[in-house]
Amino acid sequence: MLAFVLDRRNFREYDQIISVFTEQEGRLDLLAKGVKKITSKNSGNLFLGALLEIDIAKGKEIDRLTKVHPVEIWKNIRKSLPKQLAVNKILNVTNRLVRPDQDEHNIFVWLKKWLSFVNNAKIVNKTLLYCYLVVLVDILGFSPELEECYNCSSKEGLNKFNIQGGLVCRKCLPEIVEVKNVYDILDNEIEIYKILLSGNLEEINKTKLSPKLIKIIKEFIQYHNEIKLI
Repeated sequence: MLAFVLDRRNFREYDQIISVFTEQEGRLDLLAKGVKKITSKNSGNLFLGALLEIDIAKGKEIDRLTKVHPVEIWKNIRKSLPKQLAVNKILNVTNRLVRPDQDEHNIFVWLKKWLSFVNNAKIVNKTLLYCYLVVLVDILGFSPELEECYNCSSKEGLNKFNIQGGLVCRKCLPEIVEVKNVYDILDNEIEIYKILLSGNLEEINKTKLSPKLIKIIKEFIQYHNEIKLI
């Protein structure tokens, strides 16, 4: 089956646990026996972000990774330190956000699209990192309301953003208990958030995010997923 390598962590003297995201079964943790040995045939192909064709053998406690064949090695990413760092960050977050056995084909498609774009792009804007996260969280079912007040559906006075749900109108603002979770948001910042959700990577790579919008995005994702982001 096809799989992306998300993470590698040591297990015993010569073994590692490899976290992958597969096309058919979602995220899996697999035991790669002897992968730390110099003679291992699989080790060189198990770099972070690699798209592989893998074989799996059932185990008593954990399934074993038996064979790997490289499908896409992202040559341009491997030659660029800034691209490697960006990829490592999104893989790390994906590994923490997506639960094992959470079968979501759209995540696989989105990860492949994002990696392919970064591999071919001449310049990688940091905005691409936040775009990846916004779309990933949207696929997982957490997306802010950006068209109307999430509390009363009003389309008037939408200049506040509550990390619990999204845009909130002036009328509903007094009902919010945790005012610390509310931020001012400009119309152009709302539009940029929508562009991020669209997944239009070419346009997004030319777009700049304000520090405030970055904070809003991070706070929203962290509130709904309880993990610390980049």
